[in-house]
Amino acid sequence: MKRLLAKFRTHLKGRDKGTVAVTFALSLPILLLLIGVIVQWALIANARLSINRAANAAARTAMTTLPTDPLLERGGPDMVRRSALIILASLSPAAPPGFDATADSQEVAQALADCSLKLPDRYALRYTHADQATALDLQPGDWTQFTRQHAPEVTLTLTYKFRLTVPGASFVGQRETVGGIDGYYLTMTAVRHVQLSDGREANSNVNAGGAP
Repeated sequence: MKRLLAKFRTHLKGRDKGTVAVTFALSLPILLLLIGVIVQWALIANARLSINRAANAAARTAMTTLPTDPLLERGGPDMVRRSALIILASLSPAAPPGFDATADSQEVAQALADCSLKLPDRYALRYTHADQATALDLQPGDWTQFTRQHAPEVTLTLTYKFRLTVPGASFVGQRETVGGIDGYYLTMTAVRHVQLSDGREANSNVNAGGAP
């Protein structure tokens, strides 16, 4: 009887072999998915901070470049947008082959390099992709008619499509193609209310009522 019980116990122990390995193999995909989601949410949080910084930079530029007298300068809105893109380029992938760096991106990259700043790899192509992924809205839209009177406020809305790069976390975004790169993107928005500089480059030949 004792021999029979001992043999039976040995037979049962043999069946337990590999149970731990099978359990680990089954739980590994779930563990990797949880790790991927945590990493992606950390990247999203970092992107949110960067987008807020970009909106703040654009707002500061708007305070000093808008409203703009078209007789003196026509690059006010472009300067505001450029301030945001300089920061958002760090979040963007490089534009794929077939998308050449724009003249504006090359100009910005050269200016930053002249300031002895160490730029990320292929910064001009990253800037180009950021330009495709970014929308900037300024309200009211026609700031060229402002005269030397109390400066108005402008609502600045910055929208950026952030590319999700961690597999398994794409469910928080939407699949689309941005700047030639297909993938899942999460749309992020930052809004700032800006008090413009009073009489910034206003046309002195225009009276307070807006008539010549």
